[in-house]
Amino acid sequence: MNKGQIVSTDFFLSIGLFFIVLGLLVAIIDYVGTQTRSSQEEGFMYTVANAVSDLLLNTEGSPKDWNNSSARSVGLASGELLNQSKILQFVNMNYNTTKSTMKIKQYEIRVTFNRISGTAMNINGTELITGPEPAPRSHAVKLQRSRVMADENNNKSIVIIDFILWKRL
Repeated sequence: MNKGQIVSTDFFLSIGLFFIVLGLLVAIIDYVGTQTRSSQEEGFMYTVANAVSDLLLNTEGSPKDWNNSSARSVGLASGELLNQSKILQFVNMNYNTTKSTMKIKQYEIRVTFNRISGTAMNINGTELITGPEPAPRSHAVKLQRSRVMADENNNKSIVIIDFILWKRL
C-alpha cells in the first residue's frame, strides 16, 4: 500500500467524522433554541393571561354600563363582586368582539365560570362558557381564579373562573 493512499483514507474518514459531529452539534443547538423559545412564549402567555384576567375580573369595563355594541373594554366587576348581568352579556358576546375588546389578537381564549363543585354554571339556561376549546395540537396556559358573584336579588355565591389562553401549533 502506498503512503498516499493511507493518508487519503484517513483524510476522508476524519472529514466524515467531522461532519457527523457538526450535524449533531447543529441538531443540539436547534433543540436548545426551540426549548428556549417555547419557554419564553409560555412565560409571555402567562403574563398576558394574568393581565387580561385581572382586567376582566377586577374592573367594571369601559363604559361602565357596556353592552355588546358599546364595549371598549370588558370588565365583569361591580365593586368587589362579579356582576351576573355583565357575565351574561360577556358569554353572549360575539367571540371576535370579545377578543378585540380584550386586546388579544394572536391567541384564542376560553373562559368558564364554574361552581365550587367544578360543574359549569348556567343562568336562565345559558351556560357560562365563552370561547372555543383548545385545539388538540396547541400550546395553552390555564389560570384559575375565584370571585364572589351577586345576582339581581343580591344573593352571593362563589364562582371559580377558568381562563385558558392558547394558540395552535
